[in-house]
Amino acid sequence: MCIIWLGVFIALIEPLVNWQERESVPRLMAIVFGFVYTAMMPAMIVNIARQDHPQKILLALILMIWIVDTVAYFVGMRFGKKRNITPVSPKKSREGFIAGGLAPIIVVFILYVSGFSKIPILHMVLIGIAAGIFGQLGDLLESMLKRFCKVKDSSRLIPGHGGMLDRTDSILLAGSFLYTALTILGKAWLR
Repeated sequence: MCIIWLGVFIALIEPLVNWQERESVPRLMAIVFGFVYTAMMPAMIVNIARQDHPQKILLALILMIWIVDTVAYFVGMRFGKKRNITPVSPKKSREGFIAGGLAPIIVVFILYVSGFSKIPILHMVLIGIAAGIFGQLGDLLESMLKRFCKVKDSSRLIPGHGGMLDRTDSILLAGSFLYTALTILGKAWLR
């Protein structure tokens, strides 16, 4: 985290030295956002490994995101009547978004009732919130970035899947939310 702070600090100093009225602030915001999006959020996900049950929590989050994506896609395709809920992703439907948000609640309930999950219920609820809400918002954020850059896919690394960012967009926001929530709850429990 110290390296990230140092990078952001240098980014803050640069416009002071090379001030250009129309370009300095937008460039600064792009650099700071870049540090947060490509360095800080992944670092937070890696730091989940320092929490209890790290492998199970990360695996559960990834599986939950896949469930959310699948449910949102199929419900949106089959029942989606209200499309264009946001201009950055015109094919997304309200019905698909809502179904994606509700799917983790059902999965967490089934896992809790069946006693299948070895992850504490509060952690499972946080994983559900992370995947159902923040995962979908992460997907929309990445769509916004691609639309701004006027590209369809973030890379050609994974043909037919939109690139590496398209495979990780949900987990960046969902994982960083989950890390923050687990950290705050951990500190609250220690008091």
